[in-house]
Amino acid sequence: MIDTWRRPTRWGNPYVSRTDADRVHAVAWYAAHIAPHLPVHELRGRDLACWCPLDQPCHADVLLALANGSTN
Repeated sequence: MIDTWRRPTRWGNPYVSRTDADRVHAVAWYAAHIAPHLPVHELRGRDLACWCPLDQPCHADVLLALANGSTN
């Protein structure tokens, strides 16, 4: 499911996750389909915040990795 009204900025993940398994897929879809088309260089050196639990996959992790050139 795609949700844009609660994630109105270009950086938000429009893919909804309702379970832990959904979260993994939502982050993977974001990494594959959304993040590569964003100007992630604008995020380099910045702190990002998200509501995701720290021990769970998060689209902010994808953005940070791309912005800082990480390949992990």
